Amino acid sequence: MLRTIVTCCTLILAFMNCAWGQTYTHSLRNNTYQHLSASKRTFKDTNSLFDTMYKTSFAIPYFGKAISDSIIVWGNSNFAITEFEFDDEASAFGADLSPRKDGKSYIAQTTDGSSPNRIFKIEWGYMGFTYDTLGFDSISYQVWFYEQGGIIEYHYGPSSVKNPFSWNGETGPYAYLVDYNGTTAYGLKGNPASPVSYSSFVTGAGPLTSVPAANSIFRFAPAAGNAVQTTVASSSKLCALGNGLFELRTDAPIRNIQLLNTEGKTCLQGNIKQFSIAHLPAGLYLLQIETSAGRETLRLINP
Repeated sequence: MLRTIVTCCTLILAFMNCAWGQTYTHSLRNNTYQHLSASKRTFKDTNSLFDTMYKTSFAIPYFGKAISDSIIVWGNSNFAITEFEFDDEASAFGADLSPRKDGKSYIAQTTDGSSPNRIFKIEWGYMGFTYDTLGFDSISYQVWFYEQGGIIEYHYGPSSVKNPFSWNGETGPYAYLVDYNGTTAYGLKGNPASPVSYSSFVTGAGPLTSVPAANSIFRFAPAAGNAVQTTVASSSKLCALGNGLFELRTDAPIRNIQLLNTEGKTCLQGNIKQFSIAHLPAGLYLLQIETSAGRETLRLINP
């Protein structure tokens, strides 16, 4: 399956520095895995590949964008998060998966919490493997999208993978995030207990060497000093210079910028091109830009 993915990702390059070239960091955590309740299991079909679509509950920060349309769930464990086009993809368990013959497989989704601290969750429950001729191997896992901070987590549950043919020639599953449109990627490979990151499907991609242990979590967080652009700016570019410092580049002269927190409080204001958010609390901010050509709004996340 991943041989196909690598072929399709020949344009994946190194990270960019501007607002829509967001980078990530990762950390490993542990927490008791809990299956989503039966009432949240919105799709259950033993004869299909589990292709379906969910409307997102809130704008999901992803690679410097905000996805506010739909999540397309693919049956081979990948799902593309997209706003009108198939240009983003995330996979917690990249392998050739299919429903088990015993009818226990399902996909579930829910949104927990309240605004502005919601978590959008999708679970693949008791999924089987396409090339498991015996039909006994299975895996359960979830993907969590956090409304605050742009954090994405891969949660791994109980698994049983004993048939070597289940991997179809690979050593284990793939775990990654990718923005095809922005030619940006972030993936993990090697020992799932201490994985190594890579940023290109062309030169560095690889699978994990085994299934991540039950109750383990891969947590992906936007690197410090990255912006999230939610309004397409025709004349402005916001570039991260590092350490929370940003530079606003516009074709038209700047008249004023104003940075607001989620409570509407002004955090900085003025006719300036460079500013820092390093001293501000973590969270989401709105940057209102006024130039001689008009007005536009960008969103920033201070991790």
